[in-house]
Amino acid sequence: MNEETTTLLKELAEKLGTTSEYLWEALLRQAPITGTIELLILAGWVTGLILMFHKLKKLSDKDYVEPLWLVWGVLVCIVALASLMLSTTIAALINPEYWALKQLLP
Repeated sequence: MNEETTTLLKELAEKLGTTSEYLWEALLRQAPITGTIELLILAGWVTGLILMFHKLKKLSDKDYVEPLWLVWGVLVCIVALASLMLSTTIAALINPEYWALKQLLP
């Protein structure tokens, strides 16, 4: 940990009435929890989109399907953009120290 991070941790610890070591350990414990939750949410969205895709293929002869395809396309774009944060999620699981530093530094 560099000097700037240590100073930031000490200032935050003083404001919270605890030690910087305790805060650092709390961040390291939180990293895998956050990573796991983010992966589960992303997996849920992808599963939902796949299920919706299969339902829409079965409804292809109906008149109201075109707006549903548009909604599906917008949702795919949102999930694709959200997956750009996957590197942070993976860092939280594999390298919690890096994730913790990213949480502290602006």
